[in-house]
Amino acid sequence: MVSCGKKRRYKPLAPEKYFFSLPKVKYMLSTTARKKFNEQFDSKLRDDKLKEFDKRRSAQLEKRTNKIQNATVKEIVKFEA
Repeated sequence: MVSCGKKRRYKPLAPEKYFFSLPKVKYMLSTTARKKFNEQFDSKLRDDKLKEFDKRRSAQLEKRTNKIQNATVKEIVKFEA
């Protein structure tokens, strides 16, 4: 359409400008939000939550790896038979 002498219909922002223009990002980068975060942040609580998450996640990963190993063992037995 520009080649016909008409205006560009869409003028998107550059990705970086778009990202920093989002209201949530503007709030997160504001000084008040940073102060509030620093006041509420507790590293001990964070570490506890991370350990709890790792514990739950490792159990799920172990279950999945066991399933994969059992499936590969069954396939090997099939090929040998």
